Amino acid sequence: MVLDFAGVAGTSHSFADEFVAQLAEEVQSGNQQFSLAIHAVSPDVERVIRKALDRRGLGVPVVV
Repeated sequence: MVLDFAGVAGTSHSFADEFVAQLAEEVQSGNQQFSLAIHAVSPDVERVIRKALDRRGLGVPVVV
């Protein structure tokens, strides 16, 4: 699954945690049968997503 952030200038920490990090956690645990990639993410949005992933002890999905 590709999460396309083209045109997204910012995001909340709660969105990054409850959507992106939760989905990444499910993928990494094997509960979902697909891989996860992040596309066209701005530096600000990437920073927020990385922070949410780090808080859950997760690796960063592929950034394409």
